[in-house]
Amino acid sequence: MKINWDRFIAFNLPVVMRQIKIFNFLKVLLSGVVDLHDRGQDWRDAALQRASYNSSAIMLERMLRDQMGVAAEIQPANSPYDFKVVIVKQGENYDDARLRALIDKYKQADKAYYIENGAVDFKVSFIDYVCEELSDVFSAQFINYRCEQVYVNLINTITLVVDQNELGETEVYATSEYPVSSPIVVTLMYGQQLQFEVGATRSESYYPHYGDLIDKWTIEQITPEQDEDYHYQPGTVIQWRIQTTDTSVR
Repeated sequence: MKINWDRFIAFNLPVVMRQIKIFNFLKVLLSGVVDLHDRGQDWRDAALQRASYNSSAIMLERMLRDQMGVAAEIQPANSPYDFKVVIVKQGENYDDARLRALIDKYKQADKAYYIENGAVDFKVSFIDYVCEELSDVFSAQFINYRCEQVYVNLINTITLVVDQNELGETEVYATSEYPVSSPIVVTLMYGQQLQFEVGATRSESYYPHYGDLIDKWTIEQITPEQDEDYHYQPGTVIQWRIQTTDTSVR
């Protein structure tokens, strides 16, 4: 059923609301419904057309012309075939596989046929040698284990922390963003080493000797640099923290 959607919208609006803005707004809202209706109408027309075909010769010729744009003639054939399909004009959308599928769909089940295409000329010329394709079978045997390289994308940052109390005593340790998956050794600028146990987020502590230049310390190396879970890298900032004692009266 064909619908004039402009008239449909206008006639179903109250007179006081028949304004350009309201009309255009409703037209946009109904655009999806209009598209579905048009596609459903096209499907209905195509379905009715397909349902009108039968196995008669004249209908098979009409079906090929409608569906593929192929001009064909159905002619009697000698045994063991019942008829032949003579292609007079194949058109731009000719496809042999689709042609056979359409004929098989509408012809009688016990009828045999063949296609005679007189509208196609084939010309073949060999311009060079062509290597024949050979079927080769290769086998492989693994004689030893081989470790696969693991690519780790998750970064676990190691940060150096220096704590000082009011008495001037200093404690140096390192912290990790995530619990480490390997025994990690952090080497400082002057050779001191801080060790992490597996699963820890804080290393063992180091207490500097008198005269150590604690303001110059940096992380020089992290061993190992990576494992199956993390890539370990030093933090960009050293944390300096002053511990104070709460002397307020309670």
